[in-house]
Amino acid sequence: MNESEEQNNGRQEIHAVAQAILAGTTHPIDGIRLLSSLRYKIGQEDSEVFYLIVALDSDSDTFPRGDFRDECSPAYLVRKDKEMDEFVSLYLNDLHKACREILDSI
Repeated sequence: MNESEEQNNGRQEIHAVAQAILAGTTHPIDGIRLLSSLRYKIGQEDSEVFYLIVALDSDSDTFPRGDFRDECSPAYLVRKDKEMDEFVSLYLNDLHKACREILDSI
C-alpha cells in the first residue's frame, strides 16, 4: 500500500470513528483515543481540527478501558467509571462539535 492509499484509508477510519461517536455507537473515550492516534496516519498530527481531541485524550488517559479493566479492582473501577461518566457528560457537546468539524475538513 502506498502513502496515498494509507492516508485515504486513515481518512475513512477517521470518518467512521467520528460518525460512530456522533451516533453513540462507540464509547466517547474509545473514540477520542482512536481519533487521536489516527491523525498520525493521515499526517495531521498538528492539525488544529484535532486540538480538542488531543486535549481530551490527554485528560482522559487514566480512565480504564478495554482489557486493562480486567486488571483493576472493582472499587477502582467504580471510582474511575464515575469520573469518566462526569468527564464525558461535561465534554460530550464539545466532542460532538469537534467530530462534525473533523468530518467537514478531513
